[in-house]
Amino acid sequence: MRSTPSFLLLLLAGLSCVSCKSTRDPRESWTAGEGYKYLIVARRFALGGVGVAGQTSTGEFAFQAVLKDRNAAHLFKAVFLQGTEEGKLYALCGVRVKDRSAFDGYASPVVSTNAEVTTQSGCTVRHEKATDVVKRIREGFYDWHIANP
Repeated sequence: MRSTPSFLLLLLAGLSCVSCKSTRDPRESWTAGEGYKYLIVARRFALGGVGVAGQTSTGEFAFQAVLKDRNAAHLFKAVFLQGTEEGKLYALCGVRVKDRSAFDGYASPVVSTNAEVTTQSGCTVRHEKATDVVKRIREGFYDWHIANP
């Protein structure tokens, strides 16, 4: 009988543990630098829910981290210069939001090389031409996934 109060105290302590209850994804608190590092090596372009549960992709967390930075336009342009083809697509989304007048200049080399890129929407992973994705970016298809701080 004496162990019942001790057990209840331990149970209550476990239930009130803030770090134990946290369901936040640690990527939600990435810095712009962490986002930048991810975007330059990104191998899949995905804005919007992915997978069966419609979770936020790592690329979208990285994109949002850069987007929130006061130097976001500069960082996206740097991603464009150093990034993978998929990273360049994230960069184009960022340039479109932060410096729309520069968008066509950045989009032009992607369209001219028209590389094959990997994209994901929901559970569907596709290999498609970059020109098709750039067209969607230009037309604002991804805008509702982009929270402009």
